[in-house]
Amino acid sequence: MPDKVTQKYHFGGWQEVLIYSEQEMADALGISRNELRRAIADGLLSYHAHPKSNALREYQFNQISYDNNLRKWSQKN
Repeated sequence: MPDKVTQKYHFGGWQEVLIYSEQEMADALGISRNELRRAIADGLLSYHAHPKSNALREYQFNQISYDNNLRKWSQKN
């Protein structure tokens, strides 16, 4: 289950958003976390937060990036 968090955005202010983990994104695409990271590095998929920006040190995905990645991946395969 994605985490519901409150984040402050420069232009949007405080917003409650759903954040999906790398494992949740990988599972939704039917690939491993390593394959997910390769696809991101190759520019095939997008993300909301870079591993250097959070304590978990993993890519994070908001609802928009999650949905876009599902769409992109289904068109690719």
